[in-house]
Amino acid sequence: MHRVYQFDVCAFLVLCIIIFSMIVRRLLKGRANRMFLLLVIIILSCTVMDMLSVAPLKALSGGAPWIRISASYGYYLIHAMILPVYSIFIGLVSGTWYVYMQGNVKAKILFSVPFFINILMIVINPFNHWIMSFRGGQYHRGPHVWTIYAIAFFYLLFTFSYLVKHKETIDRSRMIAFTSIYPITLLAAVVQYFMPSHLLEMFALTTSLLILMFFVIKPEETLDAVSGAHNITAFKNDTKKLYFEGNTGSILLIKIKNDNSLVTLYGLNAHQNVVRKAVSRMERVFKERGSKGYLYSIYYLSYGLFAILMTGEYDPDKLCEDIENALSKPIRLGDVGFSFENSLCFLDIPKDIRTHEELMSFVDTYDKSEVESGSIIYSNLGEKDKIRFKFDIDKYIERGFANDNFKVYFQPIYSIKQKRFISAEALLRLIDDEIGFISPALFIPAAEKSGAIYQIGDFVIDSVFRFIRDHDLEKLGLEYIEINISTMQCMKEDFVENVKKKMREYGISNKSFNFEITETASDFLQDVLSRTVTKLHNAGIEFAIDDYGTGYSNLQRILQEPIKIIKLDKSLADDIANVRTRAVLMSTMQMITAIGAESVIEGVETKETAEWFIANRCDYIQGYYYARPMPENEFVDFIRSSNAAG
Repeated sequence: MHRVYQFDVCAFLVLCIIIFSMIVRRLLKGRANRMFLLLVIIILSCTVMDMLSVAPLKALSGGAPWIRISASYGYYLIHAMILPVYSIFIGLVSGTWYVYMQGNVKAKILFSVPFFINILMIVINPFNHWIMSFRGGQYHRGPHVWTIYAIAFFYLLFTFSYLVKHKETIDRSRMIAFTSIYPITLLAAVVQYFMPSHLLEMFALTTSLLILMFFVIKPEETLDAVSGAHNITAFKNDTKKLYFEGNTGSILLIKIKNDNSLVTLYGLNAHQNVVRKAVSRMERVFKERGSKGYLYSIYYLSYGLFAILMTGEYDPDKLCEDIENALSKPIRLGDVGFSFENSLCFLDIPKDIRTHEELMSFVDTYDKSEVESGSIIYSNLGEKDKIRFKFDIDKYIERGFANDNFKVYFQPIYSIKQKRFISAEALLRLIDDEIGFISPALFIPAAEKSGAIYQIGDFVIDSVFRFIRDHDLEKLGLEYIEINISTMQCMKEDFVENVKKKMREYGISNKSFNFEITETASDFLQDVLSRTVTKLHNAGIEFAIDDYGTGYSNLQRILQEPIKIIKLDKSLADDIANVRTRAVLMSTMQMITAIGAESVIEGVETKETAEWFIANRCDYIQGYYYARPMPENEFVDFIRSSNAAG
């Protein structure tokens, strides 16, 4: 009987393209991707066997019947693996396979027994010819070949019921892709059963693989284009599966503390190159450790924050040491070398963090926290330190208002020209009864997210206005107090009217305070904030740009707005030994003076730094060298004694 094998040829070519695509697109990471590749290889092998069993082989001696016979047996043996492997692939994508099988003896028997029956029937076929036989070099179906189809149908039902049972773990597009195999392969199997000369099954399976390739194996959703590592979406999905499966693992969080300085000093292109090199160095650490029965995945979660998810046994101290050593080696950027300042945190999952929600909250907290450089093994921390790393910040904000834990501190600002303190910046502090000081870098973003920032903003304005009312600034030698406000506050339509109302209530002058917004917030000046800034300026209230040098704004655009003061970020003072930084600072201060604004350098901590800015005609200096932030009463005493002595 002449058999049409051209569909197998098409399937073979498409399957080769799929394998090539996976290699080129680097889709070999992760258990699900590797299982998909195994499935493709199995179907490719099955397709080759199918072709060898029917294709014209007249060039070989006698038509080479032994090749046909061997290929037929190979076809059935390999074919028996397709649907079981497909079932495992679905389970890995949904993150439910190990949970489903772990300790479930019935499930293991149900899944395994039909497979072994299938294999056994093929192995004993040479003795009973139940599946197939060759007579006169021609293939003939055996009387019980239907059992092969019945077992295949069983696995189709198994995977379908599995999909239905775990449908909550699979999104809609993937569910459609997974179920597409049923109508396609069933139709092909029916046609091939009644029309044995048309070999459609491998082509149908290949078509299903293409659908899976488009809708399930989607690297753009899981890979970060800049670093080449997995992205935060993949991290969320993979860690969620880890918890759902009930497996154990480890997570190493790596925070590059000076990542922002890299962007500021060298630009985004250099930053991208350095990030790629950092990922490459992490991968090299694991490759050099060799294969010891563990798996790992590297994720780039946000600017300066990486995570490594690992399964297997690790020595936390040794691993942290290896990663730290790999990242600490300088990376060349033109004529200079850049070295990372790293902080690492090693977690055992789920021992250290019990739920996926807690894990994501911890990662967010760790990202925003001022963590010291070095390695932290979370399990070695005391309970108090663990609380500092892992908490529900909204709870502490709420408790801060209930227990009067929010305090306003004041940090004096020194005037170089007048040689005394002429102003101060009001700084909000949250000092919890349980864990002590909580950094504004943690609670301010959380407050903006929850909406508590409006209550916090009103608290700060009321506290400063009350201070101005209760103390005669002129007698203290002060001209004004600076108040930080958030972008969200400025976006409220009634913000300006509320400020005017509070001024009338406290009876204070518009010259006794000014508002600060960060440079990154000024990115919105041309749109939303511009109207607010203009209205406040028309009411006689001045504005300052804080943290200049940390974002991507340019001075020309910022100064299109009525800004009185430009505050240069602490990172610039810290890098004063760098010749390029000094050149940038001198040029920036000259430009600020030229357009009639005033310059303040923040974060000055040494005499040498202060003397350099004095020599180069900065207007004001703020930092620990002159004074730390202080509570109200301590601040008043300090100002009285300092300005009186001056």
